[in-house]
Amino acid sequence: MNEMSPTEKSTFVLRDGIEVRFKETNKILFVRYKIERTATEVKFLSRDDYFGVVSWHGGMVVGVVHKTEFRKINVQALKIKKLDPPKIIDDCAFIYRVTVYEGDGEPTEPVQDFYFAEINPASKTEKEINDWLLKSVRDFYEYEVRESQQKSAEIEKKKFEAAPARLPFEEKQIDHYKNWQEVGTRLLRKEWVSFFNANDKLLAAKTDAEKAQLRIEVWKAYIVDHKALFGTLPNLSETDKAELLADDKFIVSLNSAIKRPKSPVGNITKQLFNSWLIKNYYRMNDAALQKAFNKDWSYRDGQHKGNTLAKHARSIGLLFALKRGRPENPNSLPSG
Repeated sequence: MNEMSPTEKSTFVLRDGIEVRFKETNKILFVRYKIERTATEVKFLSRDDYFGVVSWHGGMVVGVVHKTEFRKINVQALKIKKLDPPKIIDDCAFIYRVTVYEGDGEPTEPVQDFYFAEINPASKTEKEINDWLLKSVRDFYEYEVRESQQKSAEIEKKKFEAAPARLPFEEKQIDHYKNWQEVGTRLLRKEWVSFFNANDKLLAAKTDAEKAQLRIEVWKAYIVDHKALFGTLPNLSETDKAELLADDKFIVSLNSAIKRPKSPVGNITKQLFNSWLIKNYYRMNDAALQKAFNKDWSYRDGQHKGNTLAKHARSIGLLFALKRGRPENPNSLPSG
């Protein structure tokens, strides 16, 4: 399917379509195009954004997903149009278009176009045709949701399989990946103090009204911690900036946070944590850890002693697979 625009002066871009065909005849039932606005405006941190902890195998951060990137179709409207003359795409005639709209309040923003080449032969009246088109689109949505859920389950399964396996002599309840995540969260809490305090209250909230107010508090707390950690405010609209700077309570919180130590979590701690699993530090003895750590982080040979690094790792809660006094040879252990 070729890239195309709805109109010559459109501010939208249509990506290549997804074809859906009849299994029996292989004839095209419809093609679906996602509509995306061209990225022309600056993204400001919004109180409607989603904040939380993001982790991957080599690190963890407090992250933000802009509301424009985290789309939920809360309200959905579908508009049907019979195309006269039919629309020709790659030599195929499409006779109906179903446009999907979304929006938090009123569904005013077009997000997808479905072009139908065929309709159900049993549908005779205009109402029957419209009902069948609506059902086809909604069935496809449900199919995509199921596919997405299945893929998410497969990703989680792969993540679990890729997680550091327990070694033969370790207790069954030991989960090195979970341990690493818990330690990472504790480290982030030392840096993002205001954010976690506000987010904990949001997670404990019961009513929608309480949650709505606390989401704003999380947004403010993120801004406070960002200023404390990086020395600058995140990218805010002039309206939001003016509102915040007129908020006495916010200013007090900001001034208090600025007085906090800039780096409550030291570089050595971060380096140990980030490489703990991905570099297999968790299964190294003191000598191997000393050699690997200094090499990985471009320190002089022996600059950081293995026993000191191991002691520090244990002090922040990281679990080693090896224990002192046991005869395991790290080089003979199964791969991580």
